[in-house]
Amino acid sequence: MGMSVELHKETDPLPEFDARKDSSVWGNDAERSELVPGLGDRAYLLVVDEQTSELRVVEGGAVIKLSISASMDYAAAEDGGEPPLDEPDPPAVEPYHADLITDMRDVMKKLKTA
Repeated sequence: MGMSVELHKETDPLPEFDARKDSSVWGNDAERSELVPGLGDRAYLLVVDEQTSELRVVEGGAVIKLSISASMDYAAAEDGGEPPLDEPDPPAVEPYHADLITDMRDVMKKLKTA
């Protein structure tokens, strides 16, 4: 999990945020981006690949990003362990997209009261 918050005090970040809805502009070559209705002033869920997704929201002068990524970590031979012969695929994060949206709502609520 990762989170970042940018606060814009002098300019409205929405025009630039909308201009970046093309996923390649986000800098992560996302496979697809989806508009998330009813979240902030504008929100996009970016699916980078099966193991990485980002939820980006603009609300007033704040741009908030929550990201989720899954990976597999194996014990290396030099650490006394042996990696598996057939490495399984890392888990997919798509089943957690609804949780990512719920967590974003909670983060936004906490930021408003801070």
